[in-house]
Amino acid sequence: MGRRGRENGTVSGAGYKVDVIPAKKHLTPARRNLHEASDMRVAAYCRVSTGDESQQTSYTKQKAFYTELIQKRAGWKLAGIYADEARSGTSRAHREQFNHMMEDALKGKIDYIITKSISRFARNTVDTLDCVRQLQRLSPPVGIYFEKENIDTLHSGSELFLTLYSSIAQEESRSISENIRWSLQKNFREGRCLINLDRMLGYDRSETGEWRIVEEQAAVVRYIFEQFAKGESGRAIATQLNEMGKTTVSGRSWRTDAIYYVLRNEKYVGDAAMQKTITESYLTHKSIPNKGQVPRYYVTDHHEPIIDRITWNKVQAILNGTGQEEPAGEEEPVKKRGRRRSPFARLRCKTCGSSLRRMTYNVAALGYTDGRRLAEGERDGYRETYTFSDPVWKCGCKDTSENPSKNCDRGKILRELSMEQSFMELMYRLKREYEKLGGGSELGKRFSQLYESEKKKELTYGFAPDPAVQAESAAALLKKRFEEFTEGLRGLPEKNRADEKLKIWGLDEGSCDVLEFDTGFFNAFITAAEAGEDKIVYRTSFGLEFETFGNSRTPEAFLGFRMCEKNGEMKVITTNYQMRKGSIQYHRKQTAKQKKTDKDDRS
Repeated sequence: MGRRGRENGTVSGAGYKVDVIPAKKHLTPARRNLHEASDMRVAAYCRVSTGDESQQTSYTKQKAFYTELIQKRAGWKLAGIYADEARSGTSRAHREQFNHMMEDALKGKIDYIITKSISRFARNTVDTLDCVRQLQRLSPPVGIYFEKENIDTLHSGSELFLTLYSSIAQEESRSISENIRWSLQKNFREGRCLINLDRMLGYDRSETGEWRIVEEQAAVVRYIFEQFAKGESGRAIATQLNEMGKTTVSGRSWRTDAIYYVLRNEKYVGDAAMQKTITESYLTHKSIPNKGQVPRYYVTDHHEPIIDRITWNKVQAILNGTGQEEPAGEEEPVKKRGRRRSPFARLRCKTCGSSLRRMTYNVAALGYTDGRRLAEGERDGYRETYTFSDPVWKCGCKDTSENPSKNCDRGKILRELSMEQSFMELMYRLKREYEKLGGGSELGKRFSQLYESEKKKELTYGFAPDPAVQAESAAALLKKRFEEFTEGLRGLPEKNRADEKLKIWGLDEGSCDVLEFDTGFFNAFITAAEAGEDKIVYRTSFGLEFETFGNSRTPEAFLGFRMCEKNGEMKVITTNYQMRKGSIQYHRKQTAKQKKTDKDDRS
């Protein structure tokens, strides 16, 4: 066996001679002893997690205490008081002062850090240990002293206790988070909506805590819904509000996304959807949409509405691109943005079942002229025309010789202008009859038969729902949608009529009016449609079908009709371009004779 010994810095053993090189530095130098060293640059870190009065008092006392302690202690120099107010300790992401302190320590501006406790320093075990180890690896190392636990990170054996206590602090934070979540869900189940109305346009709280409508702001909300239901885009509405000098609740200019946020907010119809978002983790505090991870809560008629339910249903139908109402409390539908989809996009050909395709024809604007026209002497050799767009719908099927029976007459076209007019003519006819006869009208009788038939089916299959149960039967759901439809009929504006002698095209002789197409009304109640020849059959969300005719009429067919201007005055249509929806385009083209003349001149 070898002999071990130590003489004059030499160690021998196992037959080898080993020279010992003395250490010049120690892991914890004497000057790094917090209680004995002199000329020590000491910083303090303070934090409170909320901004309430009791926490603010603690926050102020912490800063004052450590400032006095460091300045009065012999051998210590104040390197700074770093304090975060109303910041959670579970993450470093938003603690600016904490991150600033770590940067200064890594740059060698701090020798020691004092803090009240591990929970004040951080409630995340990984963050605590990571910061401590970063500071320990410096040369010279920077220590942290936790007063409550009496732990100095530069003393050996501190990491075991540090890990233990920081784990306890993190677990406390998790427990607090779970308690808060339970408390919120309890309030949700009881129908208590927790929302900061200072950040919501149209509402504030009364002295008793009830929701109260702010009329000046509510007028902006109503304007947004009404314009969108009429077919305006979110961008156009935002531009209009900015031109009117209206601002958001935070005083900013309106943007398209803010318009859509208002349109999708169920609070404006008097309802309250709760727990639409959840906190992903108590450590990150990241909020994510609730897509079924936890229950959602929906309260109908929670407070006084700004928007009536018919208008709300119209707008949601336009946003969702469907005539089916989304059931309350279910997962939110896909939010569609971008180019507005035509309400007639759901039309299918009755013959072959293919979707109809939208095209645009350019029609000459008869008798129209403006300042773009050439002067009298300049017109020789040029052909000038004015046109307007006339959207049409045609079957989109392909001509296949393999199955000719499925080929329809693809030359037949339906004109969008006439389709809109025909649909509104039908709606106004139903409106007049139902207002006069109620359940005895054609509409009332047809739905009554359908409703009774559905009730018999439910009884046949043994399904008789308890009225006290919230879930609705098929018959009850149809009845609810029918009632919404009749309310919508009553709400159709009277400005579409010239007088009490309004005559509907195709039914009676007499004068006719051009009726304003209600996109929201169409989307709210029409679920499908089939087109064939000049006729369109519409299927509704309450189970009935309606037919319209006159869908192929050209713009010239409306000559002699009356149109209601924006100011409410009626004008008689005398030229085809008065029915246009877009701008009138100007085209100028050289004649073949003039082109030949110009070519001869150049040669």
